Amino acid sequence: MSKKFAQPQSESEYARAVWVDVRELERETGYRVQVSMYETTRLGIWDVTIRALNAVDGAPRSIYCQRRGEWPNSMAQSYWGLVWALLHQLREDMTTGNSGLDTPLA
Repeated sequence: MSKKFAQPQSESEYARAVWVDVRELERETGYRVQVSMYETTRLGIWDVTIRALNAVDGAPRSIYCQRRGEWPNSMAQSYWGLVWALLHQLREDMTTGNSGLDTPLA
């Protein structure tokens, strides 16, 4: 991922590393990256989803690849730490061809 940041240590370093890595991934692959956070049915637990989207004329048309996680989680992981880890998993899926999606958006 980013050559600028190794393993981030603080929440602000994770946030900056995610920003740099998202821009780098978009530039390298041509896909748009989207980070979303949704409430779950469990009080205080959020579903965090990161997606690589196919875009036509700047408008997202389909989900090429996605990774999900819950926050807070049992690993006492920070929010940006989780997003950073999911982004690395997403990149690995995209580079190894394990995306398995390309689902049209409704």
